[in-house]
Amino acid sequence: MARTVIKPFSLSASFERRAGGAGGRQLGDERLGDWRIGAVVHARGETVVAEAYPTAAGGLAGPARYLVKRVVGLAPSNRAIEALRREVAAAREAGGPHVVAVLQAHVEGPPYYFIMPRLEGETLAARLTDGPPATATALWIARQTAAGLQTLHVAGRRHGDVKPTNIVVDPRGHVTLIDLGFARRIDEEHEPTADDVAGTADYLAPEMVTSRLRVDGRADLYALGVVMFECLAGRLPLVAPTTHEMIAAHRSSEPPPLREINSRVPNEVAALVHRLLSKDPRRRPETAAEVVDELARLEIAYFDER
Repeated sequence: MARTVIKPFSLSASFERRAGGAGGRQLGDERLGDWRIGAVVHARGETVVAEAYPTAAGGLAGPARYLVKRVVGLAPSNRAIEALRREVAAAREAGGPHVVAVLQAHVEGPPYYFIMPRLEGETLAARLTDGPPATATALWIARQTAAGLQTLHVAGRRHGDVKPTNIVVDPRGHVTLIDLGFARRIDEEHEPTADDVAGTADYLAPEMVTSRLRVDGRADLYALGVVMFECLAGRLPLVAPTTHEMIAAHRSSEPPPLREINSRVPNEVAALVHRLLSKDPRRRPETAAEVVDELARLEIAYFDER
């Protein structure tokens, strides 16, 4: 039996490309609590991710084993602060090996930040720039992503922003879900907002932008279906030139049959992907646990599909 091989990744290289230069921006001798702040590895809006070193370790020499995610600015917005608080709450409530860990947090007052381990590997988005993975590899990644969603859903949270840039795969193939800033409680009353589509329209479940359907963990499963389609087909299931048209497509357009794009995808794998992409959440698998079980079975059945 052939062995599925996952290509070694470099998370630092991926983050450096996003931060705008090798090594990021050096902040010098700045401190936050028990941590010294090193190079910025990613910045978006009011949120910055940088290397963090325990003050007990002395200087900033050597590779950082930790990262700090913080809200910056003299008067940070409530939106940025609440996103950081949601991320801390969701990570702590969910736990588990497939959800990013929060090691220490300071989110009740300024400065707003939390510490997490620096993950080895690379985002799935960076991996996909080299082309779609083998079927067995795609199933392996999807099954672990679904396991991360399962722990979040059991904790009463939905991720809210499942996409390849928020899935990290390490050199051994271990998957971790990151960026929980959209992770609201499942029982929280949902009103569609601009937050729901900011940077996520390609993976947006139809119910996220309509008040007719209840939003729960199955919205994450729809996004997982989009990710799986992208991995197996090498393209998104739906394509549109604008955010507005993309939202409309998720609500009313059907994706092309997966096997018409990639005939090597087994029928039952394609069937699961299209079930996840059902417009009506009641037609999707009911829970992430159900998806984990089905993906585990398919992963074993198609272990040789390279």
